[in-house]
Amino acid sequence: MFVRKRTSKKAKKGYTWTVYIDYEDSYGVKQRYTKGGFQEKSEALNHGIEKQQELKQGIEIKLKDKTFSEVYLEYMDVEGKFKYTHNTMITYDSIYVNHIKDGIGNAKMRNLSYKALQEYFNGICDEGMGTTTGIKRIFCVTFKYALRVGYINSNPMLMVTVRGKKSERKQDDIITFEQLEEMVKILCTVDEKKRNYVPFTHYSFCIFLYLSYFLGTRKAETLAITKQDVDFENNTISINKQLVYHGFKKEEYYCTDKMKTKSSRAILPMCDKLKEILQKWYKKNPYDLLCCDEYGDYIVPTDCCRLCKESAKKIGIDFHPHSLRHTYISNLVLSGVDVKTVSELARHSNTSTTLDIYAQTTFEKKQEAINCTFNAYLDTKSNKKVTNLKNDILN
Repeated sequence: MFVRKRTSKKAKKGYTWTVYIDYEDSYGVKQRYTKGGFQEKSEALNHGIEKQQELKQGIEIKLKDKTFSEVYLEYMDVEGKFKYTHNTMITYDSIYVNHIKDGIGNAKMRNLSYKALQEYFNGICDEGMGTTTGIKRIFCVTFKYALRVGYINSNPMLMVTVRGKKSERKQDDIITFEQLEEMVKILCTVDEKKRNYVPFTHYSFCIFLYLSYFLGTRKAETLAITKQDVDFENNTISINKQLVYHGFKKEEYYCTDKMKTKSSRAILPMCDKLKEILQKWYKKNPYDLLCCDEYGDYIVPTDCCRLCKESAKKIGIDFHPHSLRHTYISNLVLSGVDVKTVSELARHSNTSTTLDIYAQTTFEKKQEAINCTFNAYLDTKSNKKVTNLKNDILN
């Protein structure tokens, strides 16, 4: 038996305790009992001792009575922590705490039939599609685990469909190179009210923007790129690690070669413009890390995003680091690059993600073409009669 502390935003202390008991059932099969939500460590230990006494007396723990939360937490402890990156673990935990734990998480696994699950997902269809698919992902991995260990006999999640509101992509999600240059200019401008020089980190933030724009890398990937990853001779940059920072202090940051997906690891081509920028940056930055502070250490991602967002606001655009990745993909699509190549360059594990962006971007391009064509057509003097007819109909 052992207990572990787990982060909980809703707990008074910011965490709760979970007890784990490993034992063999009547068939000699290894099993694990899990129970969480204890406010004190002593409560978890006392509960664990009671369950151990039951086992000694020959009272087998009823696996069928496990709640969804118990099975999910067990899955994350047995498999999840070895399979997922730290950032993914944080994301899963956030979804679990905010949407599952205090509700359907208390339901017994044996009661979660297809009908019950479908009704649950129908009830949250007003949430964004990103939220509902995230919740479904947690249910899917948990039910697959429960099936593997014998807690359930079938997986009802295979039949469940998920709905949700699709968020309309704003025009500001696409950052033009001119806008990017304006943001860089603001970051490199001396703020005389604060200091009479531009901090080294501000230059690093600019490099972060350029790398994200020209490579389409995710934030954690961009902040982990080193000079060793850059090959000027072959004009390539290797994406092979990411920065782990969620829930850590700056001095605790570290890089891991465990990527988001298998396709995340790749060698990307480097354009001439980015090559020119990096060669100039090398003369100013003596450290191996491309995006670093004045001591060569990792920069704080929240500081980087905050200042980039502030610089974007000054030129009237709403900025998010992922906007640059979206821009990268959209630029490839608008340049006529085929879907397969776009998917490979974006390093998407699922081509459906690429297709969604591809379809949206090409539709906007068609819509713009139609508007430009007919607006210009109706505004010409030679088509005055058409314009008058249009006015007559509308009036």
